[in-house]
Amino acid sequence: MRGAVVLGASGLVGQRLQQRLANHPMFDLRALAGSSRTAGSSPETLLWGLEGEAPSLHLPPVLDVQDPALIETLRDLGITWAFSAVPASVAFELESRLVDGGIRVCSNASAHR
Repeated sequence: MRGAVVLGASGLVGQRLQQRLANHPMFDLRALAGSSRTAGSSPETLLWGLEGEAPSLHLPPVLDVQDPALIETLRDLGITWAFSAVPASVAFELESRLVDGGIRVCSNASAHR
């Protein structure tokens, strides 16, 4: 199983990614990351905006995408894949930094098209 993180986890696209990755046969969702507004929150406390219930995920507190130690934290969690739903204004720098740090990124943003 490949360790994965969802970036931009509190938005609707991030929530859809959580649904798709929960119980995925190839990926093990190990963390969520978001803005400083949601960083440090328990994933269970994030407001769910999609139909149905949020997937039952037992994850650590939401990571801050702006944390300079984010890549090191992801590595410590065994994460090698990032599924990104951050805004394009954040995506270019953040996703480039992750790729340079050895994390594979699948992005919903237009920044790398």
